[in-house]
Amino acid sequence: MGYLITDCAAIAGPFETDDDLSAFVGNVIRVTEYPGICFTVSEFVGPANPHVSVSPIITCGNNGIYADCAECIATVNIPGCTDPEGCNYDPCANFDDGTCTFARVNVRINCDQTFNDCQNC
Repeated sequence: MGYLITDCAAIAGPFETDDDLSAFVGNVIRVTEYPGICFTVSEFVGPANPHVSVSPIITCGNNGIYADCAECIATVNIPGCTDPEGCNYDPCANFDDGTCTFARVNVRINCDQTFNDCQNC
């Protein structure tokens, strides 16, 4: 037995996978290989569809598991700063909206220290 992932928007798939998606059966997930697409997950026995290997995307809040397609689709593009070096980095953001701010590098005269100060963004 494998698992069938079916695209909510009928853009890609359905795909059959042998990866263990038992924890996601009956839910909607996003996967690393197709990050902008939401998939329903079901158990599958039958003729082979295109076989893929998938990795569920684990994200903030609901750990990447959605109750339905609408809830998942609403989280496909969460705007924010996606650069971990940004002072306003948002670990839940998955769409960089260009708002990242970065620390000013302060150099003290007569000192050998350079430091980053996110409080002064």
